[in-house]
Amino acid sequence: MFLFFFGCKTVKEQLSISEKNNSEIIQALIDNSIQFQTFSSKSDITFKTTKKSISSKASIKIIKDKQIQISFQPFFGVEAFKIDLSPDSVKIIDRINKQYAAERIDELSGISSLNFNFYNLQALLTNQLFLAGQAEIKPTDYSKFKIEKSKNKVLVHASDQQNIQYLFMCSQTARIQSLHISSFKNTNSLLSIYETFQSTNTSQSFPMSMNTTLKTASSENFQLNFLHSKIEINKNLSINSGIPDKYRRIRLTDVFSIIKGIL
Repeated sequence: MFLFFFGCKTVKEQLSISEKNNSEIIQALIDNSIQFQTFSSKSDITFKTTKKSISSKASIKIIKDKQIQISFQPFFGVEAFKIDLSPDSVKIIDRINKQYAAERIDELSGISSLNFNFYNLQALLTNQLFLAGQAEIKPTDYSKFKIEKSKNKVLVHASDQQNIQYLFMCSQTARIQSLHISSFKNTNSLLSIYETFQSTNTSQSFPMSMNTTLKTASSENFQLNFLHSKIEINKNLSINSGIPDKYRRIRLTDVFSIIKGIL
């Protein structure tokens, strides 16, 4: 189902997890993911619906466990809007219309039934194993995962209190190749596929392509594709999350309406 292509800079993998026990497999997946304090990338992002497709240059900045910022620059590197997240808040700054939205995460808990937090999004963007609603995976959590082994892959299952199912498909070289999130209660699901693993500036392997598809109960599909051209790990990094004084504050739902109108 999934094809994985490796370029000339692709890292050669030797680690095999086929003979490891369950706890050793979880530890190998954690150890083999990128270890970072800061992460930054230059990327091309494409957002697709059943009707339209929009592409933009973007930059992604992450200060581990503190802040995630995605800046969209569709006009020759000029920022149009950006998303700024911390463990307890989210901001969206619309520079075109000189407005912004800012909300606390705990005030948005009713928007989705997913027990999905800042740390889970950080893990999703950086190809890490995670448990929904938790900040990290500890050795005492290893028993929460169920594992299926085959000749070519390892499937790692988990679920949360809302019976949301998480399935990580991993290679025998301890790389997470895809993540599927689904619910028995509705038909909403999310699939992220990670491809083209290459060496970063710290000689760690990281997927240069991430393709995410969201299927909703209304049968409408949304695709968000990240194609990274440059990734830097543990470089000096600062994130400006300030809001200009003259910008007008709007509700987060208004921002969603504006985006929906564009798409």
